[in-house]
Amino acid sequence: MDNLQAVDLNANWQCEYADEDVPMVVPALNQWGLDHQARASCWLRHVFLLTALDFCVSYLLMVDSAPEQAQIYVNGERIGVFGAASFEADITNFVALGENELAFWVASPSSGAFNGVRLQPVPCE
Repeated sequence: MDNLQAVDLNANWQCEYADEDVPMVVPALNQWGLDHQARASCWLRHVFLLTALDFCVSYLLMVDSAPEQAQIYVNGERIGVFGAASFEADITNFVALGENELAFWVASPSSGAFNGVRLQPVPCE
């Protein structure tokens, strides 16, 4: 139980640009970059599932890198803003069993890339 595996959240995202109506599929978040595209601000969204475990856990959202000032949301609740350093937040109170949504709002212009986005379950104390 001490070595719970992190849930990798780097694949299967959707990008909704502010100036377009049709979402774009983003197969790998680390390959997306607003600075590489002449586009407006956007929402990046990822749906993930949580299943019941046989013991109590808390969930830490961990992001190694992201575009600076990217706003982070879980199930519609603002969790924080990404700065220059890695980001970690306890999101236990914002997730539920079943389907959940992680979203980033990235404003234009913005530079930087996403890397190491994951959900780490941690046994309750």
